[in-house]
Amino acid sequence: ISGPFPGSTPLRRFLKRKFVRDTLALQIGKIGTTLLTLLSALLVARLLGTSAYGVWALAQSILSIALTLNLTGLNTSISIQLPMAVGARSAGEILNLLAVYVKVGLLWSAALTVVLFLAGPSLAGQAYAGESYVGLLAAWLSLTVLPDMLYNLFVMAIQSQRSMRTIAVIQNLNQLVLLLCTLVALLLSPTPEGMVASRVAYSIITALIALAFYNRLRQTYQPPYPPLIVAGKPAAGYLELAFKALSIPATFTSALFENIQAVVPQAIGRGDYRRLRQNFLRVVLALLTGIRLFSALFALTVPVSIPI
Repeated sequence: ISGPFPGSTPLRRFLKRKFVRDTLALQIGKIGTTLLTLLSALLVARLLGTSAYGVWALAQSILSIALTLNLTGLNTSISIQLPMAVGARSAGEILNLLAVYVKVGLLWSAALTVVLFLAGPSLAGQAYAGESYVGLLAAWLSLTVLPDMLYNLFVMAIQSQRSMRTIAVIQNLNQLVLLLCTLVALLLSPTPEGMVASRVAYSIITALIALAFYNRLRQTYQPPYPPLIVAGKPAAGYLELAFKALSIPATFTSALFENIQAVVPQAIGRGDYRRLRQNFLRVVLALLTGIRLFSALFALTVPVSIPI
C-alpha cells in the first residue's frame, strides 16, 4: 500500500514478511475451497434426492467411523518431524519419513478395505434395519483412503518448505476437481453408486495433481526431496528373490495338478462324487503340509544363502 497516509510504510514492511504473506495466501485459498465445498454439497443434496442422499450420507458415516480406528498418528507425526528434518537438512531422514508414511498408509488402507468388504454389509444391515447395501457402498468408498493419504503426504511435503501459495493453489484445485466430479456423476448417474464412483475418481485425480506439483518442486528444495518410492533398488532385488522362491513349490506340484486334470473329469463322469471329495481333501491336506514344510526349510536356509 502506498500513498501519503500515516503508517503506510510500517504496513508495507508488515506485508513483506513471508509469514504474513503465507498466512494471507492460505486464508484466501481457504475462502475459495470453502465456497467450492459448499456448492458441491448443495448440488448433491438438491439433485440426488432425499432417499438416495440419505444412503450416500450413511455410507460416508460408516467410513468415517471406521477411520477413527486409524491410530497410526501418521499425519501428526509427519507434519512435525518433516519440517524438523528439513531444518536439519537431513536428506536421509526426509526419505525415511516419506517412506514410512507410504508403507504404513498402504497397510492401513488395505486392511481397512478388506475389513469393510468382509464385515461392512453385515454390520450395516444390523445397524440400519437390513440396509446391508450401505455397508458395501462404504467398502467401495474406502478405496479413497490411500489416494487421500498420498495427497496429504504431498501437501505436507510442500508445506514443510513453506510454499504456502502453492498449497493454496493445490487446495483450490482439489475442491474444483471435487465439484467437477460431482457434476459429472449427477449428470450421468444421480445415485449413491454414482457418488461413490465420483468420490473415488476425485481422490485419485487430486492425488495425481499433488504428485505432479511435488515432482515439479522437489528438485528445487534443499535438500532435494526423493521421488515417490516405497523402497530402493535393494528391496526390489529381495522382492524378486521372494517371487522366485514362491515359484519353486509349483515345480514340485505341477505333475500332481496335471494328473488331477485327468482324474477329476473321469470321477465326475462316473458319478463317484464321494471318492472325489475324499481324494480332493487328501490332496489339499498334502499341499498344505508340503508348503508349510517348504516355508520352514526356506526360512532356515535364507539367512545363510542370501546376502544381507
